[in-house]
Amino acid sequence: TFGSMRRRDLERIVSMADHNLAPDIRLALHLHENMALSFCLAQEFLDKHLRRDLAVDGSLMGMGRIPGNLPIELIADYMNVYFGGHYNIDDLMDAIQDHIAPIKGDCAWGYTPAYFLSAKFNLHRNYAEHYLGKGDLTNRDINHILAAIAPNKKTVFDAAYADTLYTEYKNRRIDDAGALAALQTAFAGKTVLVLAPGGSLAAEAGRVAVSVAAADVTVSANFVPDFVTPDYAFFTNAKRFDVDAAYPCPLILTSNLRADKDAAVVNYDRLSATDAQGGNSVLMLLRLLRQCGAARVLLAGADGYRPGTAAYADEGLHTHTGRGAAYNAQMAGAIRAAGLPVEFITPSEYERA
Repeated sequence: TFGSMRRRDLERIVSMADHNLAPDIRLALHLHENMALSFCLAQEFLDKHLRRDLAVDGSLMGMGRIPGNLPIELIADYMNVYFGGHYNIDDLMDAIQDHIAPIKGDCAWGYTPAYFLSAKFNLHRNYAEHYLGKGDLTNRDINHILAAIAPNKKTVFDAAYADTLYTEYKNRRIDDAGALAALQTAFAGKTVLVLAPGGSLAAEAGRVAVSVAAADVTVSANFVPDFVTPDYAFFTNAKRFDVDAAYPCPLILTSNLRADKDAAVVNYDRLSATDAQGGNSVLMLLRLLRQCGAARVLLAGADGYRPGTAAYADEGLHTHTGRGAAYNAQMAGAIRAAGLPVEFITPSEYERA
C-alpha cells in the first residue's frame, strides 16, 4: 500500500498468496513507483509462471497520484517479447502523446526522493506530501523527520503530529541574546531595505528602484542578489542556504540551519508563526526587524503570485508550491500585522491585495 515492496517482499507475499488461494482464483498485482521498482517487480511476478490466471495493473506513462504506478506500455511490451502478447505499442504511444503527456506538467507524477523515503519507512504517503508542501525542507531534512515517526503513527496520517515533528525539528533552540543585541545595534531606528527574491528584481526597473532607494541598511531574504551586495543576508531555508558557499556579506541565520559559519543566529521559533505564512522568510525578517527596533522598511522583490508571471528573480529558487490570490491576500494581512511601516518599491500583488 505504501510503495514499500522490494523483490524479496514480492517473493514472500506472492508465495503466501499462491499457496493459500484456490487454483481458480486470479492473482493480481498493483504496484506504486515509490522506489522505481514497479517494472522490475512486475517482470519478476510474471516470470514465476504460476499455475493460475494472473493480472498486472498499470497506467499509461505510469500516471497516478505521485509517485505514480507501473507504466502499462512497459509491461505490455514485455508481454509481447516474452509471453506471446499482441499488444499494439503504437496505439499506446499515440494515447500517451495525445492524452497523457500534455497533462503531466499540470498533474505531476513519477519517482521522487521524498516518496522513496516514505516507502523506506513504510509510512502513509501523506507524510511525505505534507513535508514537501512546507517548501523549506531538503530531502535530507525529510529523511530525518520521517525516521522519527512513531510506529503507532505510521499507517494513518496525523497532520497535527506531523506538524509537531516539523516544529521540533526546526526549533533548535539556542541562546540568541548576544545575536539579538548585535542586530539591535545594526537596525535600531534605521530605514531597512529588504530584498525578496521576486521576479521584479530580474528586471531593469526593479534594479533601478533598489539602487535609488534611500535606506540605511540593506538585507536580502533567502538569497543574495547578483546586482547588488547587501549589508546582510538573512536565511531561514535549508534549500536556499549553501553551507559551503562564500557569501559576500555578513549572515543572519535562523537556528534550524546547520552551519559553522560566523553568523548571527536567532531562534527559528522567535520569528516564525503557526499560520500558513508562518515560515515565510520576508515575514520572519520583518518580525526580526521589529524586534530590533527598525524604524521602517522599504520592500523590493516581494512580488506575490500571479499566473503567467515569473515568481522568482532566479528560477532556481522556485519551490513548485502552488499559490495564488488567496495566498496574496493572506500575506498582505500578515505584512500589515508585522508591526512596521512597509513601503513597496517594486510592484507587488501583496500591495494590491
